[in-house]
Amino acid sequence: MTNITEEIRNIVIAKSNEFERLTKGTKDEYNLYNNHIKYVYDYILKLSKDEKADLEVLKLSALLHDISMTEKKLDRSKHNIYSSEIAEKLLTKYNYDKDKISLIKKCILNHSSNRIKYRDTLEEELLVTADSLSHFDNIYSLYSLSHNIMNLNDEESLKFIKNKLTKDYNEIIPKYKYLVEDKYKTIMNLTTLDELLKYLKEGDNMLIARELTINDKEQVIEMSNEIKNFDNNYEGLSNTIKDIKDYNLLLEKLEKNKHQELIKPDHSPQTTYGVFKDNKLIGMFHLRHVIKGELINHGGNIGYLIRPSERKKGYGTKMLELALDKAKELNLDKVLISCREENIVSRRVIEKNGGIYENNYYDKAKDNTYRRYWIHLKDKKRSDKNERNRSKTSIKRV
Repeated sequence: MTNITEEIRNIVIAKSNEFERLTKGTKDEYNLYNNHIKYVYDYILKLSKDEKADLEVLKLSALLHDISMTEKKLDRSKHNIYSSEIAEKLLTKYNYDKDKISLIKKCILNHSSNRIKYRDTLEEELLVTADSLSHFDNIYSLYSLSHNIMNLNDEESLKFIKNKLTKDYNEIIPKYKYLVEDKYKTIMNLTTLDELLKYLKEGDNMLIARELTINDKEQVIEMSNEIKNFDNNYEGLSNTIKDIKDYNLLLEKLEKNKHQELIKPDHSPQTTYGVFKDNKLIGMFHLRHVIKGELINHGGNIGYLIRPSERKKGYGTKMLELALDKAKELNLDKVLISCREENIVSRRVIEKNGGIYENNYYDKAKDNTYRRYWIHLKDKKRSDKNERNRSKTSIKRV
């Protein structure tokens, strides 16, 4: 007896391979099965375990829902219509059950986001959910589509990808959103295409730096309490969040500190960033746009803090790297950073990020000696551009 699912799978693989061969070396180069269909199929198997749905219909729908994308001359905006027609012809050749063909056609036709109101079966909803989940497993394909085929610039590409993933996330059956919820939240907090490419390369190991919002209140207060219970000597950034009586006032203060015209003339404007891993606040850093007064002796452009529970995990080097990225966005050519003479860990972090030791400074009032380092950013800008080009060819599935 013919295994219809395997027969159709082999046809889809053959068509995908042929399309990839014909488009080799062009902007349209793509293998539909390897880059998309197999992920949808895997999700169908996973989701159907706890659902009372027709598994064979779901398997065939998953394999055929985008089959028209292997036909180069067809209008891709109507791929759901063409795919449903191709599926009907293929399955009819195998004398497949007509009622099941009708349901498969319905699943394929209505998996398009503009057909939401026509969906009324569990099979349709599961196919849409599997299709949407699969896009989170191959985000680089969305980048390739936006950047290479649609010719969007960096800002437009990031917006396109976020909008597409938001639409997908909203179409997932609610009880299955947890499968991609953390990834979705992480991507929505990215602010540049370079950050997205970095995330695609590093996956869940990536740290993200962004300004704090009202939604971070609970985590910031939790971190503040950790510091109070752990650090006896408040200094720099620790001092900023040691006592939070009104979180809204804290946010207002941080916003005010960014603008020279809103602070004292002899103070340095600065931006404060929270650093997150998997949407958990692990630390913070200040980036001073210019340095004035005593900051030229110690303090410099950057001060950072890792919450006590997240220390000794190797985050310091990455956190300073993020601060340097933000400094480059301000077009700073070099930054000054200092650390206490006895802080061996901070010295290593600074030196790993290209810190060039200049001298020591003794602060008589605090009775502390500080090591002063300069980090030059012009050379790092050139190396970062090369790294971005390399990252495009070394993306992993996340």
